[in-house]
Amino acid sequence: MLCRLEARDQIEEKLLNQHEQECQVVTCLDCQYRSMRVGKNCRKEGHKLEFSTGIRRFFACRKCKTRTVTLDRYPNFECINCGESLFEKDYAIAKRKGPKLVGEKLVIRGIEEKFLS
Repeated sequence: MLCRLEARDQIEEKLLNQHEQECQVVTCLDCQYRSMRVGKNCRKEGHKLEFSTGIRRFFACRKCKTRTVTLDRYPNFECINCGESLFEKDYAIAKRKGPKLVGEKLVIRGIEEKFLS
């Protein structure tokens, strides 16, 4: 059990240090469409496909932190969530957000005690 958890942590550390990843890229020569998988229309209509290797890069929106992946050096589209076009490099996986410890919670007014009389 412990060995599995250690292996998972090692993989997670590796992916947290990785900003880009090599992958297979499909280019439809009829539609001039490039993606990581074949489109439904291209497969249905029997278009000429070219398979090659490329690099996919991971980005996050600067405004809302929505993650996205692109095959270009920088995303040439707007954020689907907020419409912002500024992105920053992100990791291959999202950072884990574990449960907050009691000491980590920020309580501005202090601990509230109810029904003091």
